[in-house]
Amino acid sequence: MGSVKIRNVGAIREIDVDMPTDTGGAAIFKGECGTGKSTALLCLKALAGQKVALSPRDGALHGTIEGFGVTKKIASRVTTQGEPDVNTLEGR
Repeated sequence: MGSVKIRNVGAIREIDVDMPTDTGGAAIFKGECGTGKSTALLCLKALAGQKVALSPRDGALHGTIEGFGVTKKIASRVTTQGEPDVNTLEGR
């Protein structure tokens, strides 16, 4: 399993998500309105290399997203370190 860590992004203060990577499967996000489910999905898209609109949590100078060999810093601009290490449907 891969792990995705999201800190101080949108409504999310801190979350660690175990993502099924080797055997397939799904991660399910559930919760009340405004708790960061859509933000978590946008963070996953950002890790996969897509452009998304994200901002730091209110009161935080920056946020971070880490997972699949990539670290993204969310501030007034998004900076990226690393390359995604993810199997895609095209690669199978």
